[in-house]
Amino acid sequence: MIVRRVIVTGGREWADSMWIESDLRALQGLGLHRVAQGAARGADRIVEYVWRIIAENYDAEKSEGRYAVDEQIDGPWPAAGNVRNRRMIDAEAELARLADEPLLGLAYPDPNSSGTWNCVEDMLRSGIPVCVATPDDGRRARVATIAASHGAFWIGNPALITIVPRNVTYPDAFENLGHVHRALLATAGGPTP
Repeated sequence: MIVRRVIVTGGREWADSMWIESDLRALQGLGLHRVAQGAARGADRIVEYVWRIIAENYDAEKSEGRYAVDEQIDGPWPAAGNVRNRRMIDAEAELARLADEPLLGLAYPDPNSSGTWNCVEDMLRSGIPVCVATPDDGRRARVATIAASHGAFWIGNPALITIVPRNVTYPDAFENLGHVHRALLATAGGPTP
């Protein structure tokens, strides 16, 4: 399976840079060349920093999607974060469609995340499978609830759960999603907040 593009969402308190770096390196080995994130503190900033190191040979303009909240476009807080997430998902889904490349979501929720979970649900509604870092029972339970509410199926273990929506955009590309899950799982499991 080839993974060309990912959207990353995560909590503002997520601090485990090694987990994110390991995941991005594993996906880079499967062909990853574009990473989109929401430019917020926490997981997004870690992704931005790590991806710039990993993707140093890539054209930053093409290999990175940075979607900071723009109140002119996204409106005022607190809703602006969720509106920005939807804008990021729509834009990246369109770029993936134009390139005829599958899109995958990565999520790193912290115990206080709300926008991260909203973004996961928006990706599922858009037919995008999402791999969610789940280092504790609370986050695993949340994934099971979200998967059930979307009629999605999921594969997982204690450190990582992959949710696949029934309306997956590129079913042929994701028929071997277990391969991606195993590649990420081989690197998962560091301590998180």
